[in-house]
Amino acid sequence: MKFFDWLDKFILARKCNLLLPNKSILLTFDVEDWFQVENLKTSIPFTFWPDCELRVENNTRRLLDLLDCVLSGNGNLSASSCEPPRATFFILGWIAKRVPQLVREIAARGHEVASHGSYHKLCYEYSAKELKDDLSDSKKILEDITGLQVYGYRAPSFSIGPEVLKIIAECGYTYDSSYNSFAGNSRYGHLDVVRTGKSIACRVLPSLYELPISNFKIGNCTIPMGGGGYFRLMPNWLFKRAVRSIIVKEGAYLFYMHPWEIDPGQPRVRGLPFSYRFRHYVNLDKSASKLADFVKSIGGCQFLTCRSYIDHVLASEGVMGSQDMDKARHYEKFEAKKDLQGPAVQYLSNLYQLPEWRQIIKSTYGHQTYYLTAVKDGPQTKIAFSDSGDHSDNNLGNGDTKVTRVDGILPLVHLKSLLFGNDLISMPFFDSGGISADDPDVERALLSEAVSLARSLKAKTIQLRQTVPLISLPESGGIKSNQIVGSWLTDLGCTVQKRIDKAQMLLELPDSPEALMGRFKSKLRSQIRKPIKEGLVAKVGGLELLDDFYKVFSINMRDLGSPVHSKHFLKGVMQSFQDTTRICMAFDKDLPLACSIIIGFNDVLYNPWASSLREYSRLSPNMLLYWTMLQYACDNGYKFFDFGRSSIYESTYKFKEQWGAQPNLLHWYYISLNNIQSQINTEKSKFDLAIRVWQKLPVHLTQIIGPPIRKHIGL
Repeated sequence: MKFFDWLDKFILARKCNLLLPNKSILLTFDVEDWFQVENLKTSIPFTFWPDCELRVENNTRRLLDLLDCVLSGNGNLSASSCEPPRATFFILGWIAKRVPQLVREIAARGHEVASHGSYHKLCYEYSAKELKDDLSDSKKILEDITGLQVYGYRAPSFSIGPEVLKIIAECGYTYDSSYNSFAGNSRYGHLDVVRTGKSIACRVLPSLYELPISNFKIGNCTIPMGGGGYFRLMPNWLFKRAVRSIIVKEGAYLFYMHPWEIDPGQPRVRGLPFSYRFRHYVNLDKSASKLADFVKSIGGCQFLTCRSYIDHVLASEGVMGSQDMDKARHYEKFEAKKDLQGPAVQYLSNLYQLPEWRQIIKSTYGHQTYYLTAVKDGPQTKIAFSDSGDHSDNNLGNGDTKVTRVDGILPLVHLKSLLFGNDLISMPFFDSGGISADDPDVERALLSEAVSLARSLKAKTIQLRQTVPLISLPESGGIKSNQIVGSWLTDLGCTVQKRIDKAQMLLELPDSPEALMGRFKSKLRSQIRKPIKEGLVAKVGGLELLDDFYKVFSINMRDLGSPVHSKHFLKGVMQSFQDTTRICMAFDKDLPLACSIIIGFNDVLYNPWASSLREYSRLSPNMLLYWTMLQYACDNGYKFFDFGRSSIYESTYKFKEQWGAQPNLLHWYYISLNNIQSQINTEKSKFDLAIRVWQKLPVHLTQIIGPPIRKHIGL
């Protein structure tokens, strides 16, 4: 049979690589333990479960290691594989509550976490209310553990039906994978599914897909080839040949298995009927090696999780997938606010130009804030001031012309103190802000108005933090930090300098966390897994995590020698952007070790604040924190993740670069109003003594005296 094994592997690889380059393999595993199998229920009822030996954790890790071995090249996976072998793990809620660290590890290792219900009870044995509670509870358990949305469900023993599908959809799942068309098992349910297009997924309800188990058909006869006991029983050469035929015909293959099926050392239950005993224990000692050989033999195809298959493959057919649904919900609120027209409103270039920041900063720190809007009226450009941050309330000129079109915007905040100076900044506390306009005349008009405003406030400088160069200020000579830019502003008595020693670190995201994990080098994947193995837990939430966030944030800021932001300021951010803002945390039991705040806008998920405790750096909580943020970004349809600014080639730059982030040069303009070149401090040497003193202060004291100082520091 070795010849047939070699021949099948050779033929399948050639077909996948040459003729069928986009064929997909969906590996799925139902995470339940040996004593929870339906065939053993009469011998081991639910009340006996707590007394049974829990073996699922070790067995599942063996499966994870097997997939990693194939990915690393030790398993000789074909180099032409489009995707790393990622899988979907349908996890029982009862198991998840007892080994939450296993659930987190599955997610951290790049696989999808989905639901297998709570108690492995057949769906048709529940009432409708009981089933809904079971599905909702299991979904919540998994989401609370991972901090990630759960999209998929699989019914125990494939006990599916049309009414069950409706309840699955009501519970918020995007897809189900419970239909097995093999009629030889009386427990399996039945669905009338009709394939449309070239994918194996079927849209059974407006908001729900079905991903059926793959079987082999000869005429009207269905032969079970999806995995499980049939996989253990069938000769490997025959199984692989049948799978090859399914892939050629269907374009994809969905495989299922259980962790207990690779555990020949599990306890033997006495008194079982022969058929139950045979089906449960046959070839347990061969299944692990058989699975490894099977995965290696299909290396020319792409391995996808169930959710990735829906998002990637159905998207190619113009069908809305799970991520498209999420993205539509994500944009719904933003689109509703866009009641104006014009290039500046249609494309605000970054998060920090939104008018909500004006109210946050003014109410928390008391700074006067301004929102300049420009409207072209023929050859002229009119400028309007806004005190409320609401475009629709702006008036131009005589107060009778209501703004219905915006061609440019410039938010400004006035920071004034004896120690830190008198400046107009767009935007303080953040990496970007500045002007948004695609017309040089509009840009000039906004800059001229800003100069007039600054003179009336007796400000010394205007600072504009641009993600792209200003189009009305052409570069002169070579580009370097502190460059003096000659411009029309000289006629207004201004000197312009530009600082370009910092970059915005942006990571372009794939459509799923699994695909992102597949991009990383093995060293980075190991660093991500380390905190999981150490027992650290990640959480994603809202205001309920603010106290934990502030504990870590305050300590880290004190250790850096920097005054901390007010907690009221951070709370204002959470409340003003409550639909798109989350707090991410990494815990060691109940002890918070790392924290961040993420804010979504357009296609970008921003990370303005992140901190971790230095004394626990050996546990790598920051690696878990950043992976959690990136998972959240992928799961919620963002196209880019903004790691924040870094000085070129310094340590934070290199840390962000290892994740795949690319630098986008920041253009920070300093416009001095007295024709005297400003002193742009690129180093902290001026405050070295103050920093050293601050690092010695008690954290509680820095939380009290820090915010009144921090509010005057523009960086």
